[in-house]
Amino acid sequence: MLHMNELKGKTTRRVVPPAKMLARLRWKTQLLFFILLNFFVFKAWQTSFRSRKICIPVLNCHGCPAAGTWCPIGVIGDKLSLGLVPWIAIGTLGLIGILVGRFSCGWICPFGAFQDLLAKLPVRKWNPPRWTRITKYIVLAGMVIAVPLLFGTDSNLFFCRICPDATIMASGWNWIQTGEPIPLNRVVTLGAFLLLSIFIVRGFCRLFCPIGAALSFFNKVSFLSLRFNKSRCTDCTLCVKDCPTGEGPRKDLRDPECVHCYRCLKCNALAAGFSNTACEQSGPQN
Repeated sequence: MLHMNELKGKTTRRVVPPAKMLARLRWKTQLLFFILLNFFVFKAWQTSFRSRKICIPVLNCHGCPAAGTWCPIGVIGDKLSLGLVPWIAIGTLGLIGILVGRFSCGWICPFGAFQDLLAKLPVRKWNPPRWTRITKYIVLAGMVIAVPLLFGTDSNLFFCRICPDATIMASGWNWIQTGEPIPLNRVVTLGAFLLLSIFIVRGFCRLFCPIGAALSFFNKVSFLSLRFNKSRCTDCTLCVKDCPTGEGPRKDLRDPECVHCYRCLKCNALAAGFSNTACEQSGPQN
């Protein structure tokens, strides 16, 4: 007969909590999409910008020869500067937003994943006041819409001129290929955004990203949302402590700042799913 400890060793399986499984899956998904969105890195010498037909609502500069998709910010700026309506970019943002809200921010965006890595640095984090989030809407209205309409995309005030992802991807690639130095204003703004994301979890997303600002309007109506089971709530506040946007779902299950990272699912009272109803009606109260 087997000893009881031997039997336990053979039959006991390590159970991974669902939240940890989701976290691992998210990292793998972010890496996969970084490769898929920049697959031209394997044959960049034979590609042209005209070959890119797909517009994905994430910060991934199409000015980089490795990029395989169009960034909606660049498309919007280019079209508006020509007096045209950027229907493709608007349609893409609207369709993705209605279906899954800001899901692409948390699971697909390469620069969002980069900020998640920076957040792992062991420094004390700061949670800025809620009202500071208005800055990204100012960036969207001013630097993405108004500036191209009034001054064109050659203006230094156009968002793409200081975009941190464009500095890393497009300017960085150009520097590697030609030796041409990266403009000083890009280096300074990139450094500032990186420091911001070290001390504030997803600081760029929360305060400056115009794509996040555009998609945030759809969180209230998207099919993908959080669900709350009040009977399971123990006021553990795990949903607030681990939320990268600093609020958690305690106030609003359809918070415009939610990027669907699902760290809050450590709490057994919360779940994610598709619904065409207002899930916040049964949500947690203060």
